[in-house]
Amino acid sequence: MIAAMAPTPARQRPTYAEAARTLLRDTLLDAAGDLMRERGWAEVTMADVAAAAGVSRQTLFRQLKAEGTTFEEVLDELRQKLAVNYLGAARASVKETARQLGYADATAFSRAFKRWTGQSPREYVVRSGSSG
Repeated sequence: MIAAMAPTPARQRPTYAEAARTLLRDTLLDAAGDLMRERGWAEVTMADVAAAAGVSRQTLFRQLKAEGTTFEEVLDELRQKLAVNYLGAARASVKETARQLGYADATAFSRAFKRWTGQSPREYVVRSGSSG
């Protein structure tokens, strides 16, 4: 009974730095996603995302560098999340998903999707039970 009342390990809660990193990434993903929906992928720049997130481009660059990531990696993460959503819940076709994410063709998108998930978009659709 006493063992059940033992305090939980401190590492279960994120540290301040971990929480700040998560907040930064979530803010960037939200800002980039909003801009992408408004303008399309070709128009999403680091300066625009920084302004939407309320920081300067240079501040954003420094924050990303401190986290060991790049703006391109953040956009790649956003594309991955959106791709999974489009193919799964939204049931978009592979071709339509590629177009919405700014890929020149479905082949380039399929290569990126396989890099992200280890499976092709069509395999993902079949395994997730979607009809895309």
